[in-house]
Amino acid sequence: MWALVALASAAIFAVTSIVDKHVLDRRFPSVVSFYVWLALQHLVFVGIVLAATGIPWDASAENLLIAFSSGLCIGAGFAFLFFGLKLEEVSRANAITEVYPVYVALLAVAFLGEVLDPVQWVAILLVVMGAILVSLRGGSGGGLPRWSRGMPFLLATGIGQGLGYFTLKHALGDLPIWTVFAFQQMGLMLMFGLYARPRAWRELVFVLRDKRFLLVMVSAEGVLPFFAIALSIWAVSLGPVSLVVALMATRPLFVFAGSSILSNRRWRLMEESVAPATLAYKAASITMIVVGASTLGLY
Repeated sequence: MWALVALASAAIFAVTSIVDKHVLDRRFPSVVSFYVWLALQHLVFVGIVLAATGIPWDASAENLLIAFSSGLCIGAGFAFLFFGLKLEEVSRANAITEVYPVYVALLAVAFLGEVLDPVQWVAILLVVMGAILVSLRGGSGGGLPRWSRGMPFLLATGIGQGLGYFTLKHALGDLPIWTVFAFQQMGLMLMFGLYARPRAWRELVFVLRDKRFLLVMVSAEGVLPFFAIALSIWAVSLGPVSLVVALMATRPLFVFAGSSILSNRRWRLMEESVAPATLAYKAASITMIVVGASTLGLY
């Protein structure tokens, strides 16, 4: 049961990533107006959870601050992610951001005294090699391959997520899962809220005048992420956390499959290359990342 729940969470997160790319490219005039939407979204998440679970008056202020800091780090990472999505194909971008388990493992070695065995070092090497390969594009006119323009932003995303999950590990040791979730979402809300300038609000109001698009945003960018997060927490409560994390690391494969299908001539909702050689190259690179990240989760 927990395996199906974890895979469902990964698949829903993948759908959300594809929608992110689509609306950033075709509907939102700037990234910052999308950040304002995200700040409102996380405000709703916080309200729902606190209304259901109550305010944790007896919780340690230090632990709550750690959970909040986790959200700040992850929020900073996501802020870089959406800049990267404007510059890169979603299948490549999502795969590159999956290097965050490497940062978590290295932080654990540096600050917690954990020791990595040879299998984990091989897994780290797989993730790094896969990220390098998927970020390279063939040079024009037979020239040398070049780095993706979004690569620096996407690597920064991995650092933010790595720091966020590293601090999250501490918070989960002393607080209930839903309390951690609420305060983590507060951190995310604050990070995106920093971009809430008057111009960003005007742009958001303008794009949401389209009622059909507003419905898409509420369902795909509001309801779906909440369900994906809830399913991931449910999966952790049902099964071994290491196996759950390993299965959720399959998200880049779902993104790759979905974005490739939607880039087909029949759909043309995405603009990724569907040339057989490109698909094979990306599939191999993404598989390396998924296998490496999954192995780190298992060990």
